[in-house]
Amino acid sequence: MRELSHRFMTDLLEGELRQLLATVKTDDTLDLAIRDNLVEVYYRGGVLLRVEANRYTYRAEFDDSHTTNRHKSDHGSPAIDKLKTIEDHIKHIPLLKKEMNQWLFENPEKVRGYEQAILRENNWGSASEETDYFIVDWDYVNPHENTRFDMLAVKWPCLDKERNACKIPTFSILDLKYGDRDLTGYNGFEKRFSDLEGFVRDEQHRVLALEVETLFNQRMEMGMFRNVNHKLEIDSSGKLEYLILFINHKPLDTRLLEALDEACKNHEELLDMADIKVATGSCLGYGLFEWNMIPVRDFLGERLNRLGVK
Repeated sequence: MRELSHRFMTDLLEGELRQLLATVKTDDTLDLAIRDNLVEVYYRGGVLLRVEANRYTYRAEFDDSHTTNRHKSDHGSPAIDKLKTIEDHIKHIPLLKKEMNQWLFENPEKVRGYEQAILRENNWGSASEETDYFIVDWDYVNPHENTRFDMLAVKWPCLDKERNACKIPTFSILDLKYGDRDLTGYNGFEKRFSDLEGFVRDEQHRVLALEVETLFNQRMEMGMFRNVNHKLEIDSSGKLEYLILFINHKPLDTRLLEALDEACKNHEELLDMADIKVATGSCLGYGLFEWNMIPVRDFLGERLNRLGVK
């Protein structure tokens, strides 16, 4: 389960890790993701820094998989592999960013970058007080059949910035597609829908709701949501909401729509068990609004009809 211990939380808020949290909160290119009693600092959608608790203190490390120049110093800066303490790593975050920038230039990860942009805009951006979703986790792997989800969100629709006139919070799973690719295989709709169907049939989304609640509340304690300062209880009694986000989909390309349509036809039972919706844009922004979530059958019917596809 993704959750931080009381000791870990205390050290982030007021102990030896407080500078790490302060650094992340004052740099909108970074995000701190909660894992199983460790945290990962994300930059441009990739793990920049991992901090793990051991018996007495904490160990920080730069992700080896995101480097092209690990053993060379840069203009007098210490080589990355010589950074030992938490303070060393925080001080040299600009060096770590430079290393990752080079790696991402050579190995672009478009989807991850958009995921972080969505997280930032809905959690902390200037419009986040009016959006309807808070992102609590990404790159999520559930132990149930090793099911993977791109992002997890608390759905908290409201009518005012103070969220006084709000519905009871629920949670949603987000699936992102970049362009018109990843239509088959591991990241294709058929595989995702098949995994989701087993997940929902086994009532695992009720269990996941408790984890989402914990993730939201710990992020809230760390001050990682704009103007949200009290804990939530997640209602998991209704249908699970599963949102599909298309990033830079070409409207006249029918491949993606046809792949989604086929998956829907193959999983009619799933469409009755879960609310599967397609997120439409809010005038090109990254904010997620309930108003823009269209049931998948309605989305496909309208788009395929406009394109003359039967």
